[in-house]
Amino acid sequence: MRKTMAVLLAVGAVMAAGGQAVLAADRAGVGLEWSIGPAISANGFDMKMAQQFMLDWKVSESFSVGVWNSSGLFRGTHSYTDNLNPTLKHELVTSGTVGANGITLLASLPAMNLIELGINVGIESLVGVAPVARNSDGTTGALTDFGSTLPGPVATATALTVTAPLLGIAAKIHLLKAETKTVLTDIGIIASYNFVQFPDTNTFGTQEVLGRPSAMGLLKRIDPVSNYDNAMVLLNAAIWF
Repeated sequence: MRKTMAVLLAVGAVMAAGGQAVLAADRAGVGLEWSIGPAISANGFDMKMAQQFMLDWKVSESFSVGVWNSSGLFRGTHSYTDNLNPTLKHELVTSGTVGANGITLLASLPAMNLIELGINVGIESLVGVAPVARNSDGTTGALTDFGSTLPGPVATATALTVTAPLLGIAAKIHLLKAETKTVLTDIGIIASYNFVQFPDTNTFGTQEVLGRPSAMGLLKRIDPVSNYDNAMVLLNAAIWF
């Protein structure tokens, strides 16, 4: 967390410096933006496409405030090998939709009007469906394959449905601009890394019931999911008035 705060403070310092720069190539006004691209998360989750809509207000020629909404899908898996049949894998799939709302503050780097840095602040919500268990031989699995009463807790896999605060760093790279007397169009890339943390959730279950026991004779525990930290790289199209 200290590293995260240090990065955010550094970005804030750059924003303060960028706020003093004057960039003649840009204009103050209101902008509408649409972005699309991959969202990448750890903890066993797959890469999925996401899209984002943003309403921007350019406070000055080098500083802007944006209000945005993003949406996409999430999917994650946990699998292990049956110790009675090493060729058989048990897999649990969790999936659902993910959406976020927030504010982005961006400032141009001093003497560079092609790159902006800033921060994201918002709320992220994951709405999961019931996890599905399956086996590598094509047969249907059971949620009890990912949770047991002895040893360990009774709880098995649960849907990942949670709402949590979002805090992240963001960057925008301008690739192509076209300007008329009244409108400025802009094509670029938005990249961000967002920290989204919440209480432990047993979305992949609690332990590998049929897995190979550890040296102490206990079944291998499945780590709970406690964050949905994610990186996004989006192709961005904007129009400014």
